[in-house]
Amino acid sequence: RILGHAYNITMISTLPRSSNLAAVSFKLRHTSPRTVTIGLQCLYPSSRTFSSSHARFSLPPPYKSKSTSSSSSATTPTTHSASASETSISSPVNAPASTRPAFLDVPSKDNPQTSGTFSYYFALGKAYLRFYKTGLKNVHGNYKASIPLRKQLGLPAYIPRSPWTDISASSTAPTTGASSLTRSDFQLVRRSAYDLRRMIPFGFILLICGEFTPLVVLAIGNLVTPMTCRMPNHLIKERSKRVEYKIAALQGLSAGQREVVAPSSRRGVKDVHALSAEEVLQSCVVFGLSKRHSLPVPEFLQTMVVNGLYRPRLQRWTEYLAADDKLIMRAGGIENMIAEEVRLAVDERGGVDVGMGLKEGVREAAERKWLAKWLGQN
Repeated sequence: RILGHAYNITMISTLPRSSNLAAVSFKLRHTSPRTVTIGLQCLYPSSRTFSSSHARFSLPPPYKSKSTSSSSSATTPTTHSASASETSISSPVNAPASTRPAFLDVPSKDNPQTSGTFSYYFALGKAYLRFYKTGLKNVHGNYKASIPLRKQLGLPAYIPRSPWTDISASSTAPTTGASSLTRSDFQLVRRSAYDLRRMIPFGFILLICGEFTPLVVLAIGNLVTPMTCRMPNHLIKERSKRVEYKIAALQGLSAGQREVVAPSSRRGVKDVHALSAEEVLQSCVVFGLSKRHSLPVPEFLQTMVVNGLYRPRLQRWTEYLAADDKLIMRAGGIENMIAEEVRLAVDERGGVDVGMGLKEGVREAAERKWLAKWLGQN
């Protein structure tokens, strides 16, 4: 009886018993002369119980997708949690949230508990320490989650080598194991390896400096800082420096020359072996692979250094961008990419100055437009 009225409840299952899910249709029919029928359909795990006598569900636990290529195709709501235990792939095109910087909860001076100078900076230091600890936990959790994918791709399980960066292996990258790889899987493997290579030196700095680690990182830059441990202010400062380096590298170049070293689309990326030593250095600055667009050495030594160091580095980077572009297009383009992933993708392709000085919503729109042009979607 519901609200003093009698109802007949009918439950009909519409899926086979072998299915992992059960679809149930409920029909509530009022027994009075004035008949009212209410229909309700829902899905629930077949392992859960349903009590027909009380007409209620025993709700299943929250769903958490596993970090495997098979589960990466499932779409789950994107959360802002940065816990390493929640490393999950929520979209085929977006990397797990734990591969990006964790949330930094900075104390407020308006809080009576942190209104004093000493108490505020003490709470600020504790917030920084929690932020870095969470970031390091995410590094470990991400790499642990990437081990099955690394084995699937034929990469060493416990050696932090990034996928698809070897020139000799790039031509055979789309193998049987990589054919079903999503961008989420690809970025999880790549970013976890990138962060793990920086985990030991950064952990040593954190152990020695403690709450003063942000000051040390601000002084030495993000060279040894994992991506999960980079604070918002440091990211803004790093981006501003990259814009300065890019402007200096492109200064005095014509529109055609700029398109060679700073292409605006993936079709405009030139063969690295056909670029001059000067163009290689300029392209490295544009893509964030170097800070200097000229070397303070004689010309013959500059050619040797470029051919031995910068040209292979630029070659590996263009191969990475080609693989990432392919995976984005395979997942349907940028429509399902979140704002953070769009910004990272734009920065990696040399558009670090896109949307600078604009408001958040306008900047995101400009970045999406730029990335769509790079991919050839507009």
